[in-house]
Amino acid sequence: TPESAFKMGKRKYAKKKYKEAITYFENAFDETQNGLDYYDVLTSAKYAYYTAVAYAANGSYSKARSFAIKAVNFRKNWGDPYILIGKLYANTASKCGSDPAAKKAGYWAAIEKFQLARSIDNNCRSEANKLISDYKNRVPTASMLADNNYSGINYKIQCWYTETVKIKQSKEEIKD
Repeated sequence: TPESAFKMGKRKYAKKKYKEAITYFENAFDETQNGLDYYDVLTSAKYAYYTAVAYAANGSYSKARSFAIKAVNFRKNWGDPYILIGKLYANTASKCGSDPAAKKAGYWAAIEKFQLARSIDNNCRSEANKLISDYKNRVPTASMLADNNYSGINYKIQCWYTETVKIKQSKEEIKD
């Protein structure tokens, strides 16, 4: 059953056997989608989220993001998947872009996800606030933006993900 596969996935995840956990979590998720049984949207969201977390732990960020988005599509006001996506963006920020400002732009994207999570889900407000506070000090500085000829209000990040973010000229522009 999907629930049995999910429980096996949790056991494998706890043992840091992420590839095996992914297989079980994906099986649980797939079975809720292909009509073998009726499952509510909260169960589908849970299975998608755990799959995302396992992919993230395994270093498969694009797949993690994809499953986190699936989780949100089933459970609209759930902030945890956005927290996960924000963490993925923040953890890979320095691997994106070709200049110093671009290598920090991922922190804007991360912060926007944390702010979104906070705005839709009071249960993750505290974690989101802490993450925003931690990462707002890592965004590109005004002088870095000027030195690298950044102007305008938006910047398009093209990395393992594509995201358009608002350029904040200073960390004071980021709402705590």
